[in-house]
Amino acid sequence: AMGELLELLEAESAAPEDLAEYSCLYIKYLQTLRKLSECYDQLVHPQKRLAIKKALEACMGRVLEVRHWMVKLNGGNDALQLDDILVDLKLTPDVLEVPVPGYFVEDRAVELREREKFLDALVEKFKVSVPEEHAPPVLMPLDEDEAIRAIQANERGRQGRERARVMRSIKEQQAHELRLQRLGAEPISRDEAATRVQAAVRGFLARLRIRQATHSELVFIGMRLPQRDPAVDPVLRMHKNLSRRRHVQADNFVEYEKALVTLKAKVRDVEGQEMRETIQDKINTWFVENRDPVSGDYPDFPDEDEGGSKIILIPPPMAEDGEGDEAPAGKGGKDEIGSGEGDAQQGEPMPNAFLQDIHDAVADFLGTWQGKDEGDNFFQKYDAELVKDELRPVVLEEIRLEVDQEMIVLLANLKEMVEAERAVKLGKNG
Repeated sequence: AMGELLELLEAESAAPEDLAEYSCLYIKYLQTLRKLSECYDQLVHPQKRLAIKKALEACMGRVLEVRHWMVKLNGGNDALQLDDILVDLKLTPDVLEVPVPGYFVEDRAVELREREKFLDALVEKFKVSVPEEHAPPVLMPLDEDEAIRAIQANERGRQGRERARVMRSIKEQQAHELRLQRLGAEPISRDEAATRVQAAVRGFLARLRIRQATHSELVFIGMRLPQRDPAVDPVLRMHKNLSRRRHVQADNFVEYEKALVTLKAKVRDVEGQEMRETIQDKINTWFVENRDPVSGDYPDFPDEDEGGSKIILIPPPMAEDGEGDEAPAGKGGKDEIGSGEGDAQQGEPMPNAFLQDIHDAVADFLGTWQGKDEGDNFFQKYDAELVKDELRPVVLEEIRLEVDQEMIVLLANLKEMVEAERAVKLGKNG
């Protein structure tokens, strides 16, 4: 599915022009969305599922963007005729059905249950009459005499029907013998009767074997489903596997959330002091480099609104000389070159807010998991090293904020020392 997303990004780089090209792109996005949804439902690795979910949501957004643009190209008509496109792609109409990811309901299970409870509470509070299912009327029990009479009536009817059936069979047999006498046929012997019975039985058994052989042949060539034991029904097995997979997904995700807390504390204990010293060294160096060489005054610490020590740790890139002067000239030159055909060739651009999200999600997934060996992770538990890599920026930011407060206090003390030294020098000079 990730490879197909890369192919779709390459297809979009060619800039589709007409409705037919966007229709092909839309259908391929739907196919990819369906595959991503299936991948998300079947994976149990918590970190992989989060990466797939990121790509899945970006793909859903891109599907909406392409669909909206197709409607616009179709003159605002939402009824799109994609039959010819399906024929060209050799696809069936079911690919146009927009898949709804299962986590839309699963992730909101608690919310949905709370909503049901809230609705039940409202019904009870305002005494709303809920239509009840009408139960079948309860019949009064019969007394013993009436029950006996009913049983006797049923039994007499059964015996009468049985006598009528026997009499009908006797009459048919007598009529058959009478027809044979009129035709002059002699009654068959016991041996001939046995031969006819054997022929009938052998014919029946032969037809049964042929029917079974035909069924086996059709099953062998795949034209008929084999008979399955209800105890090993594949549909029931699929539902059991689905339920078991959801339990495993939930358990693995709970373990992952617990690991976020424990590993964060571990990263802070093991690497926190080194991070703190590194930040302090860089800020101290910045103090020294930006100190006024004449007056000895220290610079003001950057405000938190401006980023605090982020400006010191990661200084913004310096603008190149002449860049600001060349930009207006270049812009003006472009306007002059395209003044005659800019509006004619370039209409309203298609929105592409989710393209970068798709690119980032695919790059993140492939860069993390494509070449990773998970031969020793049979149960698909979380990867501790990846969790640490995710938590290091968080821990670094927390430590940076703490160091900022410490360095602000230190800077205030340094400024007081400079002022005190300046006052002492002024007193001596005076």
